[in-house]
Amino acid sequence: MEKGFFITIEACEGGGKSELVRRLGEHFKKHNVDFLVTREPGGSAFGMKVRELLFNPTYNLPPISDFFLFLADRAEHVENTIKPALLHGKIVICDRFSLSTLAIQGTSIGNVGMLRTVEAISRGGLFPDLTLVLDIEPSIGLRRKTEMGEVQKFELKDLNFHEEVRESLLQFAEDDPGTIKVIDASVDKDQVFHDALRHIQLQMGDRFKEFIKAAA
Repeated sequence: MEKGFFITIEACEGGGKSELVRRLGEHFKKHNVDFLVTREPGGSAFGMKVRELLFNPTYNLPPISDFFLFLADRAEHVENTIKPALLHGKIVICDRFSLSTLAIQGTSIGNVGMLRTVEAISRGGLFPDLTLVLDIEPSIGLRRKTEMGEVQKFELKDLNFHEEVRESLLQFAEDDPGTIKVIDASVDKDQVFHDALRHIQLQMGDRFKEFIKAAA
């Protein structure tokens, strides 16, 4: 195989990203597939520093500062973590990537076209092979986060904000149905996992069998 396969997982808050990423990782590990699980922000030592800045409420950063911090993390993450793993033929699963940045910061800042142009520079020409958007009503997702005690900076924004973020994610999927697939995240977690795995297998085609065969 010349290169790996890049999967990104996006979602509204409470969509179950972390659970899905964990289960996909367990599945690939079970089948001895060479893979890497990472996240944004925080997929590297530098990313963890950025994450601390982004989620520390004492700084009260304006949305444009958040945006450029996300991009600084992405540029380093892509060059030093994601691209090397792909070049070594790994399946890379990233918890949040471009769409989250464009949906969340786009809702806060506006002018998504301009943000998209700048964000593309941070990726250095890298595009996900497949993006899975876990879709859920924001009110349900936020309730889930509250019940789990995981409310952070972005979850504290009002419901209208989260509804706009959801609409943006769904619009991105509508604009690029070839690589962006929407999964109903309000159903049973097992169903979400099986839906995700089905999309991965379909998108990879024969390459999925090659990964399993190579790991045997």
